[in-house]
Amino acid sequence: MFQTVTEEFQKKGNFMECLVAVAGTGDLEDVAKILLAKCPNARVQVERVLQQVQYSHNAQLMSTSDYFEAISIEETKQDLGPVVAVFEGDVTCPDGTVLAPGVSFDKVWKLRNGGPNKWPIGAELSCVGGDKMQAPESVLIPSVLPGKSIDVSLRMVAPSKAGRYTGYWRLSTPDGNRFGQRLWVDINVMEPEEPATAAVNSKEVRVDAPAAVTASSGESVTVPGPAAVVTNNEEESRWTSQLQTLADMGFRDNARNVALLDQHKGDMGAVITGLLSSA
Repeated sequence: MFQTVTEEFQKKGNFMECLVAVAGTGDLEDVAKILLAKCPNARVQVERVLQQVQYSHNAQLMSTSDYFEAISIEETKQDLGPVVAVFEGDVTCPDGTVLAPGVSFDKVWKLRNGGPNKWPIGAELSCVGGDKMQAPESVLIPSVLPGKSIDVSLRMVAPSKAGRYTGYWRLSTPDGNRFGQRLWVDINVMEPEEPATAAVNSKEVRVDAPAAVTASSGESVTVPGPAAVVTNNEEESRWTSQLQTLADMGFRDNARNVALLDQHKGDMGAVITGLLSSA
C-alpha cells in the first residue's frame, strides 16, 4: 500500500493527487485508518483531506459514468420538461441510527429518475434545513436517464454532544428549481457507555391483579383485580413511539399522523411518503 503511495507521489508530486489515485485502488480507507492511528491529533486535517479526495473521486466517477450520454450545445438550450426524482430507500443509516459522538459516516440514498426526461446536467443535492453535520452545502448529481437509479452519498460527522439530529436535503436543477421528495438524515448520538433506555408509555397504566387474600377463618377470599386503566385517546397510545419519531422529524399534526398510521398499519415509510405528498 505505502509503495503505491510512494510511486504515485513520485509521478505526480502532489499529495492530494496521490491520494486520489490511491482512492481508485480501494486502499484509501486503510491509509486513513493508519494515519489516524499514528497521528490521532490530526483527525480534523485527515477528515478534511478525505472529504476533498471523495469529492475529486466522485467527480472522476461521474465523468466516466454510464448515466451520461453525449449531448450537443443546442440540446442544453432546450426545455427539458418536467424533472422527476423518486426516493427508493435508505442504503445506509436508516432513521434513528445510533452513532457515537464525532464518528464519520456516509449517508446514502437510492433515488430513481421516475419521469420521462433525463435529469439536467448540473443538478445538485443541497441542504435546506436542520443539522448539516459538517457535510458540504451541496453536491453535484449525475444526469440520470429515465428509469435509471443511482446511489447519492454524503460524508458527514456526528455531532460531539449526545442527542437527536436531523438534516433536510433537496434536489434542484441548475436554475434553482427543486424537484423530487425531501430527503433527510436522522441520527441519534449517544455516548458509548450510555445505556439505551426503553421508551415508557405514559398514556397507559396497567395494574396487576393481587393474589388471593386469606381470611382468619381459613377460608380463601379472592379479590378481583382492577381492569387496565387506558386513556381515552387509545388510538394515539397505540402509536406512541411512531408519533414521537414523526414529531422529531417535524410532523406534529397527531390527528393526521394517527390517521395515516392506521391506514398503512404502522408502515413508517408509507406514512412519511403520504405526509410529504400532502405537504
